[in-house]
Amino acid sequence: MSDGFNCQELYDHAKRDPNAIVNDVGERDPFIIHEAHALVTFKDGTEGNRVIYTTFEYAKKHLKKFKACDCEACQGVVAAYQVNKKIMRAFKRGATQEEAAALVPGSWVRQLEN
Repeated sequence: MSDGFNCQELYDHAKRDPNAIVNDVGERDPFIIHEAHALVTFKDGTEGNRVIYTTFEYAKKHLKKFKACDCEACQGVVAAYQVNKKIMRAFKRGATQEEAAALVPGSWVRQLEN
């Protein structure tokens, strides 16, 4: 993870951000796997930008809904879930950090602004 954030720190950072929406299921150890930027419409009809973070467990619980939607953000969640699932399985088989890192597509980078 870049910028020195561990999983819990990234989650806490996202939860504190007033412009963020965090999709989670209340898991004990939340692990954010996807970030999407979206233009949303509020109840009063105004629009605004939000960053939507999705945890692994939320993606797992709602995977069928994400797969059914063809928008870029939902398909990004599906891809992130599939890669993270492969990594978790690799670690269970005893993979090293380097072997697990090789499963991550080279174009995936996380950047955070403080």
